[in-house]
Amino acid sequence: MIGGHYDSVPEGPGANDNASGTALMLELARSQQTDGLCVVAFGAEEIGLFGSQAFVATTDLKATVFMLNFDMAGRLEGPTIIGDVALTNLLLAAVEGLPIRAGSFPPFASSDHATFLSVGIPSVTITSGGDPAIHTAGDDVDNVAEDSLRTMLEVGDRVLEAALVASG
Repeated sequence: MIGGHYDSVPEGPGANDNASGTALMLELARSQQTDGLCVVAFGAEEIGLFGSQAFVATTDLKATVFMLNFDMAGRLEGPTIIGDVALTNLLLAAVEGLPIRAGSFPPFASSDHATFLSVGIPSVTITSGGDPAIHTAGDDVDNVAEDSLRTMLEVGDRVLEAALVASG
């Protein structure tokens, strides 16, 4: 499963957080058409992960092997993979040579991968890193860098391929 949230906050247009992550997810879905791959976009992430919580509560997830969540892909500011340690290590091996590392969110911050972790599904958030413009009026299209999107798409291609191969 791959996903991302499409909501923003009232203060900001959300070009990086998270139009860029949703666009990356959609491009991966288009370019990596794979039987059994579920692609889902969530609302209400910014106010408490309510979209992913509703999805998990109402969806049969027995066949779900992993969840890759894309949350911001438009500015390389310390790209990280955050979440399940074993899945993170598998994915980091697949992106060797690219500027991404294991990381964590600051206290009281999270993303939709956490909802899947809470029900035992190996899950990660893949992000291009912190962005001083998120949740502000400055998170507009000028805040998104094309070269960052290209790099994060390569990361996305590699991590999805690795997760699919590992899941059989």
